[in-house]
Amino acid sequence: MDTATNILSTNTVTNILSTMDCYPIGNGIIAAYVQDDGLQNEVIAAPWLGGDFGLLGCVDDGFLVVDGTTRLAYLFQKHGVLHWSYVQEKFNVSERRARVLTLLIGKTTGRDTYIGKEERNG
Repeated sequence: MDTATNILSTNTVTNILSTMDCYPIGNGIIAAYVQDDGLQNEVIAAPWLGGDFGLLGCVDDGFLVVDGTTRLAYLFQKHGVLHWSYVQEKFNVSERRARVLTLLIGKTTGRDTYIGKEERNG
């Protein structure tokens, strides 16, 4: 990752996507990526067939996703573009980590992702 910013370089994204490990566990999928500094990023996603799960959200058809590092979980819809800022909000992680987790969640759930830089006001 670019140490000067929270943005993942194109080379970093390519590296994450090409070196992450993905493997099934029961009905779910685990995706893991180890950063150059040794930080382990791991996401576990299992199908969620519907209903309200309290603080984790309410999803009719989607995935229960667990951040393997923080052990926090949240329900994600099955369709739509997953934005890094949404992942950041739900898992309460840094902007950089949210971008990595977004790639991993996209890989395990099959969702399109957005991790690009945005214009900021102020």
